[in-house]
Amino acid sequence: MATDTPTLTKPPVCDQQTPFLQQKLRPVDWFIDYCKEQELHVTQKDLEELHREGILFPAARIDFGYCIFRKIRAHFDDAEKAEWRFVAEVQMDHFKADAVEIQRYYSTESLMMSSDDWLKWYSVRYPASEAYEPWKPRTHVDFTTNLAEANDSYVYLYDKRQAIALRMIANSLTYRSHLSPHSIAGCAKFLRERVSDFNRFLSFYLAAEEMHARWIKHGREKYQEYAKQFDEASAQREWELDFRDTQLTGICKEAEELLVLHAMTDGKVEHWQGELARCGILHSEKLTKNYLLEIDENTLKSTEDANHMIFILGQLLFAIGGDEKPLRELLRGFTVRNRCTVCHHPFEPKRESQVTCGEKMCIDTHRNKVKQLKRKRKR
Repeated sequence: MATDTPTLTKPPVCDQQTPFLQQKLRPVDWFIDYCKEQELHVTQKDLEELHREGILFPAARIDFGYCIFRKIRAHFDDAEKAEWRFVAEVQMDHFKADAVEIQRYYSTESLMMSSDDWLKWYSVRYPASEAYEPWKPRTHVDFTTNLAEANDSYVYLYDKRQAIALRMIANSLTYRSHLSPHSIAGCAKFLRERVSDFNRFLSFYLAAEEMHARWIKHGREKYQEYAKQFDEASAQREWELDFRDTQLTGICKEAEELLVLHAMTDGKVEHWQGELARCGILHSEKLTKNYLLEIDENTLKSTEDANHMIFILGQLLFAIGGDEKPLRELLRGFTVRNRCTVCHHPFEPKRESQVTCGEKMCIDTHRNKVKQLKRKRKR
C-alpha cells in the first residue's frame, strides 16, 4: 500500500552517489523514455559514457539471481490433452508428469517494483562506489540452458530526478561553448563538480520533501480530529488556530534545523530554485509571456519534477519567515537574461557584446545574417 510520506533509501555517502527514492527508480530504457517526455534526448550510449567518465552514475544496480526450470508434459488444469510446459523444478511434485526433459533450463529473476520497499528483495550495488565496468546487454529473454548466462544479468536504475542533472550537464556544455558538446571527456572535471553539487543539494531536498509530506499528513489528521468534534466552520477555525499556534512553530523549528544540518541558507535555497527553473522544459522566453498566464498552480506542480521541487523549497522558505509566493510567481522570477539569438539556448557571456552561445554553427549563422544585412544596406 502506498504511503503519503516518501521512502528515502540511504546508499553509501559520497559526492558522486545520487540520493534517491525507491518509488522514483527506473531501469535505463524507462529512464530514457522519461527523459524524452521532458524534451531531453539521451541514449543508452550517452548514459554509459557519463558513467565511464565518472560524471553521472546510475543510482543503483540490481544483480539478478536465477531459477531452475524443467520442461514437462502433463495434463495441466485437468485438461484432456497433455502438453509441454516449463515449471519450476521445486514445484515438479505438484504435477503428474507423463514425461520430463533431461535438460535443465534457467530463467533470470524479473524486476518487481510494486511496493514502497521493494528494493530489499534484491541484491543491490551502488556504481558510484565501484570501478566502472562496460555495460553488458542481456542476451536472453525467457529461458536459457546456459547457467552462467542466466546468473550474470543485472539492471542499472536511475532516479527520475537525475533527468535534472542531465539537463544541467547539457546546459553546462552550452555555457562552456569553447568545448564541443560531443566531447564530454574534455570537461569531465567541471561536470563532475556540477553533478556533485546537485547530489548534495538533492540530499537536502529529499529531507525537506519528507518533512513537508509528514507535516501535511499531520495537518490532515488534526483537521479530522476537529471535524469529529465540531461543525465544518468551527472545525476549520479550530484547525487554523492550531496551525498558527502549534504546527507552524514546529515546522519552523524543524526547517531551521534542516538548513543547519545540510549547511544550507535561505540564499542557497533560492539559488537552487533558480537552477531548477532553468532546467525545466517550460523555461523559455515564451514561458513568462504566455504560458504562465494560462496554467494553474496544480498543473504547474504536476507538469515537471523541477516545478514540484521549486514549490517544496518555497514552502520551506515560507516556514522560516519568508513570503509565501505562488509557483507561477517563483517561475516568473527566474528568467534567463542571455539567450543565443540563433538556437535560443541560455549561455553565460564572456563579453558584453556576445549574442550567441559560442557554438560554431550559431556563430557562423549569426555572421552570415550580419553579412546579409550589410549587403542589403548597400543596395
